[in-house]
Amino acid sequence: MPLPDDRPLPVALSRAWRDLPRAWGGVAGRAVLRARPEDFRVTELAVTEPSGQGEHAWLWVRKRDANTEWVARRLAQHAGVPVSAVGYAGLKDRRAVTEQGFSVHLPGREGPDWSALDDDAF
Repeated sequence: MPLPDDRPLPVALSRAWRDLPRAWGGVAGRAVLRARPEDFRVTELAVTEPSGQGEHAWLWVRKRDANTEWVARRLAQHAGVPVSAVGYAGLKDRRAVTEQGFSVHLPGREGPDWSALDDDAF
């Protein structure tokens, strides 16, 4: 909905907000929150330690500015399994540096060389 002076509503509101009187005077400072992924860190807490046996490869991944589902797809592609064979505890923030556990179901076969998976994001 345009205002009488035809400025778009969001621009008009931001200017109007800035011009409102303040109870304690002018702006005391400015801040930028989460400008870089390193400004926000998330570390998943493991509930259990892997035994080293069984059909799952357990991976601890540090990712930077990367989405959890994207990492799961890359792990599945590298292992040659469907993405449904990759498990994780939940989605983590993309605009952050996060550490998260993943499992890859590899029934009856050895896993690939995980160190060969070279990606700047994780």
